[in-house]
Amino acid sequence: MTEEHHKHDNNFKQLFKFSVKDFMKLFYNKLYLDLDTNGRWLALSEDVTSPYRHLYQHLLEKADGKKYLDRAFLVRMDNEDKNEIILHFEYQSTNDNMDERVRDYHNLLTHTFNNIPILSILIGFRGFKHTTTKKFAYDYRSYGMKSHKSFDYDLINLNERKWVWNAPLFYNTKDPNPVAIAFWGLMSDNKVIKIDGVKMMLEGHRLLARIQSKADYPEQLSQPYKFLFDYVYNDMSSKQIDEFEKGLEELKKSDEGEKVVELIKVAQRGLHYKSETDKIVEGLIKTSLETNNVSGKEKIIEELNHTYDSSIISHSWELISQDPTGKSLKKFLNIEESKVI
Repeated sequence: MTEEHHKHDNNFKQLFKFSVKDFMKLFYNKLYLDLDTNGRWLALSEDVTSPYRHLYQHLLEKADGKKYLDRAFLVRMDNEDKNEIILHFEYQSTNDNMDERVRDYHNLLTHTFNNIPILSILIGFRGFKHTTTKKFAYDYRSYGMKSHKSFDYDLINLNERKWVWNAPLFYNTKDPNPVAIAFWGLMSDNKVIKIDGVKMMLEGHRLLARIQSKADYPEQLSQPYKFLFDYVYNDMSSKQIDEFEKGLEELKKSDEGEKVVELIKVAQRGLHYKSETDKIVEGLIKTSLETNNVSGKEKIIEELNHTYDSSIISHSWELISQDPTGKSLKKFLNIEESKVI
């Protein structure tokens, strides 16, 4: 897998980890209303081959040895019987013989979950050149469940001209959908981004800021935010970027400015991660604070928990090593003594 493909794969996996319900609401609204949208959608293991490796080696060979699907969720239906369905997703930026691979993953899932209907959905984008979008998911019970030979999958090809970023389905100012916003850049070629890129970025910030109070997790905002930068901002010209940055400063001064500023903080914080080294160093700092019973250690630990800058973490370790009282560290982290007594 190339670095570019790895980026696509990780982006989609994180997006669907936190926003799969928003995807179903956007593209499969009728089916979405029949699902238990308030309950937990259980993420299934991506490894679907290990229990049946010795029995279904032919499927592994057909799939070129690949044994990990992209995403799958076990979901209850919102009915008296509380029946279940599996939603299986694959994301693809190249052709790469996806027909067989999706079918093989579907078959392997079927062997594990024998009596549960499975809906497989392939999402194509960027370099994906394939047939047009086909959706017949609402009648999911009528195909792929009784016989492997009858199986087919749904395809949503974001490269199709039928998908337009500012169409009412995707550009909904009254009820913004974070997945729709995430897909703006993927359904737009360079010509569209050259014309509308600045507006996409500014409207993306404005609409995501509106829905942040409804988000259950920061990642529901940070992933669409990342999609905007990866698939819109990165394809903009330097002139467009300057225009966007000026527009963003004006947006921060508007009536929605506070929400936009908070969005940026939440999204950027959600996109950061700590290396294993940083986690170890942070643990050493915590041990030193507790061993020396440093006043205000809780405040220091809280501050470091929300710090994703390696240089700050490493310098904090140097300071606490040199001055076990913690005074130098508190000064460095701008923690006032009066607030920690």
